[in-house]
Amino acid sequence: GQYGKHAVAKRAGFQKGDVIVAYDGQTDLMTPGDLLAYGARNTKPGQKVSVTLLRDGKRMTKQLTMQD
Repeated sequence: GQYGKHAVAKRAGFQKGDVIVAYDGQTDLMTPGDLLAYGARNTKPGQKVSVTLLRDGKRMTKQLTMQD
């Protein structure tokens, strides 16, 4: 999401075009559905998750706070 309470990722510094290469230490989440299912099963609202991404060819890690 881009606005209001759904803009958590945007406020954490994630940008359109970022490519997620690891989520909570997992590197085998190949599709958006895989990532969403893992998040729903393995995280809780308010938990901070480490996300490694590629932006413009550079690798970086950001923290994402899980939503309700």
